[in-house]
Amino acid sequence: MQDPFNKVLTTLGADQVLQNTAPILTAAIHVANNNTLEVPCRIQGLQPNMSAADKQELALKLIKYIRTTPLGAATRIRPISLRVTWDVNGRLQVRAEPIHMLVNAAVYPARYRIPRSMISGLPLEERVWRSEKFALGTLLYEVYTGPRIFDGQSDVEVQDQYRRGATFPNLESLPAFIQCVIYACWSAEFGRYLSLDKFTQYIEDNPVRFALQVTGAVVSTAAVIAVPILGAIGFSAIGPVAGSVAAGWQASIGIVEAGSLFALCQSAAMGGALATTGVSGVAAALAASGLPSPSNLRDTFIRIMP
Repeated sequence: MQDPFNKVLTTLGADQVLQNTAPILTAAIHVANNNTLEVPCRIQGLQPNMSAADKQELALKLIKYIRTTPLGAATRIRPISLRVTWDVNGRLQVRAEPIHMLVNAAVYPARYRIPRSMISGLPLEERVWRSEKFALGTLLYEVYTGPRIFDGQSDVEVQDQYRRGATFPNLESLPAFIQCVIYACWSAEFGRYLSLDKFTQYIEDNPVRFALQVTGAVVSTAAVIAVPILGAIGFSAIGPVAGSVAAGWQASIGIVEAGSLFALCQSAAMGGALATTGVSGVAAALAASGLPSPSNLRDTFIRIMP
């Protein structure tokens, strides 16, 4: 079975922004791994007061870092050890620490480990990419929420929560783009659902509407708009891109009024925050379309996960 993750990212309009995202650097730090069972999986240096922009940048870097399986590494999951710092100008820095693997380690720590019941009987290569994407989903959850998943519970209890399925955390407070990515990481079946022809055709036919729907959860929490989606339809830091959906939208409305939805989207693409005035109901349109909305993404995830 093929890994649907790249198709999910394409469906969500993240290809362009990921291509423009600077890669994670490799530090000259070597960490010995003496554990014969677990592969390192961690992000060190996360701050509880990280800005929405820093969270988004870190998330995009992390997605880009492990979005594909490198040639020759399809039969063993990769260690992930990242360190987050800020330079003197306050810019986010992310470095990957090379790991000296002393043994042929087999699994991630319990909080990042996909339950055996979800991958039992699958081909080795599929078990590997499902394990890596599951770990990515949990790391993204920690980036956006702060505490570790099921914090305070033992490794056995965490794995039991995963196996129960319906106890997966509710991500409704997170940007819908991140919700979709995390749920697609935790369940390849959910990822394939997002990539159905109905979903992709809807986006092609309604790119502006889809952009607003996907950012609906962000609007409702007065956070920073999901810039990857805006970039995908042509909003840039210097204005609408010629020939894009955003440019066509601007041409159709003529003079752009201050405070209008178009103006707010452009402001967000230029680095500003999206105000909630006048757009608090945009997320409801997604439910009306028959596609997953921020309020029912989790229900859909639970329903179709193995």
